[in-house]
Amino acid sequence: AVMAYYAVSMFMIRLISPPFGTLAAITQNLEGNFRSGHHRLISHSEEIAFYGGHNKEKEILNDQYYELERHRKYVLGQQFGMKAFNGFLQKYGSVMCGYSVLGLPVFGRNRDSYLKQAKTSSDITQDYIRN
Repeated sequence: AVMAYYAVSMFMIRLISPPFGTLAAITQNLEGNFRSGHHRLISHSEEIAFYGGHNKEKEILNDQYYELERHRKYVLGQQFGMKAFNGFLQKYGSVMCGYSVLGLPVFGRNRDSYLKQAKTSSDITQDYIRN
């Protein structure tokens, strides 16, 4: 039962997880654009100063930076959500699966025959601890 739970949880995580590889590639592309914008500014600084294009260059670099920042916040939000979901699913889900397996004798289909066999609540507790 526990192995089936882990298989189902793995399938659920694969189903809802965003494509982190693609997101990392987009991040690298945005960082490259931002770096090339700075390189272009350094390479052509005299022409930019002479023709008064500093405001346009500043606008271009600021737009690239805000796009990079927006994307990074999105990626961090996705990572946080996936880590929280994964932690919850593996920590509490597996515990609940284990408790349901341990509780089958008392709450399952054959509970009447089990409860007749167990004379007192201490017998049930002893079976629970032994499992």
